Amino acid sequence: MSALGAFSAPAEAIEINIRAYSELQVNVSAAGTMVRVHGTLRDRQGSGLGQREVTINFRNLDSTPNRAPLDTEPDISTQVFSERGGVFRAHRELMPGRWGVEVAFKETPNLSGDRFSTTVEVREMPVELSLHMPSLVVGAQSALPIRIQATVDSVGLPEDAVVLLDEMTVGAVALDQFGRGTVVLDPPIAPGLHEVRALLSNPRYNQVEPARETLRVSEALELHAEIEEVFERLRRGMVVRGNVRDQLGELAGVRVSVDLFRKGAVADSTQDPGQSDDGEDAAPRMTVTTDAAGDFEAFFPSADLADGVWSARAEVAPDAGARVSVQAEPIEIDRQASRWLLNLLAVLGLLGGFGLLLQRFWQVIATYLSDHRRKRASRERADRALEDVEYLELSSLSEALPADEAVAPSTVILAGVIWDIWKQRPVSLAEISIRERGEDAPLRVHRVEPAQPGEAPRRAGAFRIEDLPQGRYELSVNAPGFMQSQLEFRLPHDGKLSNMRLGMIAIPLKIRRLYQSLVESLEGRDLWGTLSLHEIDDALQAVLREAELQAADEQQSNPDDDVILANDAALNSDASRAFVSALKRHLRQGAAPAAGEDPQMSGEQLMAMMTAVVEETYFSGRVFDDAVWQLARRLAERIREKAQGGAS
Repeated sequence: MSALGAFSAPAEAIEINIRAYSELQVNVSAAGTMVRVHGTLRDRQGSGLGQREVTINFRNLDSTPNRAPLDTEPDISTQVFSERGGVFRAHRELMPGRWGVEVAFKETPNLSGDRFSTTVEVREMPVELSLHMPSLVVGAQSALPIRIQATVDSVGLPEDAVVLLDEMTVGAVALDQFGRGTVVLDPPIAPGLHEVRALLSNPRYNQVEPARETLRVSEALELHAEIEEVFERLRRGMVVRGNVRDQLGELAGVRVSVDLFRKGAVADSTQDPGQSDDGEDAAPRMTVTTDAAGDFEAFFPSADLADGVWSARAEVAPDAGARVSVQAEPIEIDRQASRWLLNLLAVLGLLGGFGLLLQRFWQVIATYLSDHRRKRASRERADRALEDVEYLELSSLSEALPADEAVAPSTVILAGVIWDIWKQRPVSLAEISIRERGEDAPLRVHRVEPAQPGEAPRRAGAFRIEDLPQGRYELSVNAPGFMQSQLEFRLPHDGKLSNMRLGMIAIPLKIRRLYQSLVESLEGRDLWGTLSLHEIDDALQAVLREAELQAADEQQSNPDDDVILANDAALNSDASRAFVSALKRHLRQGAAPAAGEDPQMSGEQLMAMMTAVVEETYFSGRVFDDAVWQLARRLAERIREKAQGGAS
């Protein structure tokens, strides 16, 4: 024993403490006044730490000025425990304002602590409450699930909710973190229409509008269906029509499945659409919705149908309860004769379309030809308006003398009346010259004059010329105030020239036609555009200057000639001076309204002004002579040049 005691010593132990580091991962969000905290508690290796206490503190930063989010005394504090995987969550309803949120894990002997803080803005926002439930229940009833969802700004609101059926509470549920919950409505429920409401239990949400839905409970559905062959939009096919109603009346918005199949191939709702029991193809199943009157209609084109006897089956599958189906009376399809009719209609349709296309094409051609003829006629009228001579045509000569005064029909006598086509009356003073075609010297000159005192009365403007040899002739008619008229004819003639009316155009009418053709030829029919009064005045001044220069040149070439020359007559005749004076006065009146501006004149206004000038000069008692015509023509040519940009 002594030896053992000599070699023994007291025992000693070493204590080893292993310490881990923790990390908090936190997400804080606010939906209205509800603040949600969601996070995980992990170690440095990423493993979740379950069953650990986590403290969540809320501080109202608006209650105390300059308060920091991590003051030692929180306003609200709550403790939660992490679940498996370290997940923890909490929610709290706070007053509107700015809040500091602190999430803390306290240090333990084996685990370090961690802390997270942030600020969040809390404000009042509307709550959206919705119901999802069956709308139609038929027959024997089973439990009906009623799903409720409450959200704020699309974020779930975890609150308590109750469900009322016709103002009677039938269930309550606590909504989860996503704001969703389900209340089961147990049978029986009386047939008829019922109002289902959902609302939040918290008095804070008394002002939230309840969610409302209508539940229709039917004892049994009445389903009717019939089938018929129709033409619709030039397509042949089958139409299945029907109606759905119950003890309350028509059912609107009900989905109806319609199957079309040949007789003997009874369709089953569990089989694939388009396949019948006997293996033959059927028309694809269609699903339609009833209208406000409870009626439905499904159209099946004939392309999906073969010849034979066809029937239809309609089925209503309510949201809850028994399905209801009905089969329509069969109908036979025989498209052999109708196929021929459709082909005939198709051919007729093609022919009609081709005819319509030809009609449109011809309209385009006719419009083009009409425009071409109109433009050509306009150019011809413009060319004739500038000519100094009016050429008469035999086809346009009318009878002049009444039957009791006309001479006997003759092919060698020229007889008739000189006629003013403007005033529609005879011309009492004129001169007729007849010369052989191509010759300058007149062969016969005949004067038409009023009867002198002591002579027998004669018809005004009447003439008679005979004893002309056979041949081709040119006839010219001249009268004061009229344009020269010419007619080509042959002797002997067909008898029409023995009673004819030789038309004369007064110079004022000629000038009016000149400016009409000017307006029309520039840009179509009365679309001349605009021309300023100053530009018209410039054109007039240029014409007068040209006439003065030409008259001066002619005077120098003929110093001893006392006769007024043709060019000089445009400035010195009484009628031409009155014409120029009236035109200048109208130009000054048109430019008066706005000083400093250059008024524009449309084609219509130009025509009205020129007409007024011509008529004012004519009705002043002056006889229009050739000088006025030459002046008006040169002015029209100068205006055309200005309008077309040809000259200044």
